[in-house]
Amino acid sequence: MDIITLSTDWGWKDLSVARIKGAIYSEMVEVQVVDITHDISPFYIEKTVYIIKNVYSAFPKESIHLIGVYTDIRLHKKYIIVPFDGYYFVCSDNGLLVLMYSEYQSEKAIALETPQDKATEDASVKIMFAKVACHLLRGSKFKVIGRSIDRFESPITFKPQIN
Repeated sequence: MDIITLSTDWGWKDLSVARIKGAIYSEMVEVQVVDITHDISPFYIEKTVYIIKNVYSAFPKESIHLIGVYTDIRLHKKYIIVPFDGYYFVCSDNGLLVLMYSEYQSEKAIALETPQDKATEDASVKIMFAKVACHLLRGSKFKVIGRSIDRFESPITFKPQIN
């Protein structure tokens, strides 16, 4: 069974979750889409890392994990696909995967082309994530989806200071 999971900070109050699910089902009707969570606080990378790191392996190998947290195209110039431990992770190159797996060697990571249509950029990212996930599930070659990248973006680190 083909599975795509969704973990986002998009919430349930608008059309974002429905838009990506519609795009997925338009590509592959027979896929199973599993909502892990859509209630992550906006841009909360650390909580996302905790959730994904503790749940991804509960799914069958070859599952696709779409992570829609901190995905604003104005803040991130690229989106990435990373194979790890028999799974695929699709997300912004925002430091999330470095926090999850600092020991990961990124020679297999792929950067996706970002949508050029600024008027519909949010919708374009969701549709792009859906198309990429279905492309992978159909058995397409990983390397034809985008270009190889040498490294991930480093996460923003916070240093507590005593005032």
